[in-house]
Amino acid sequence: MTRPCFDVRDAVVVITGGTGGIGSATARELLRRGAKVAVLDLHPDTARIAERMSADSAIGVVADVRDRASLDRAVAEVVDRFGGIDVAIANAGILSRSATLRTTSASSIPSTPAWTRSSPAAANSCSSVPYSPSSTAWAPSPTP
Repeated sequence: MTRPCFDVRDAVVVITGGTGGIGSATARELLRRGAKVAVLDLHPDTARIAERMSADSAIGVVADVRDRASLDRAVAEVVDRFGGIDVAIANAGILSRSATLRTTSASSIPSTPAWTRSSPAAANSCSSVPYSPSSTAWAPSPTP
């Protein structure tokens, strides 16, 4: 069975946690399909990692998904470079590497957003479905 998928050519895709295994694999697959990719991550070499993926079609921005001001700065940088954002993939893991729900204190769970994981493997066999990138759906919060 073939799965339908979006034609992401020229779409601007933001991937949080984009320097890790799932995030970087997703970024590479999206670049292969013609998307422009913004990799957001805490890793200090995020910009260099993204540039190695594609100097023309990727940008790397150091950002912390737990901090709205950090995300606002990152989004502004992406919009400045690519003109907007069409897709956002929330891939950032925000618990420590050894953390699980069993080892995470109950008091910290309400402040921990639920992030979804995107699988590049799931996108490998799909038919083309027309897709037109729209205008920016998410913009930085207004400056007071």
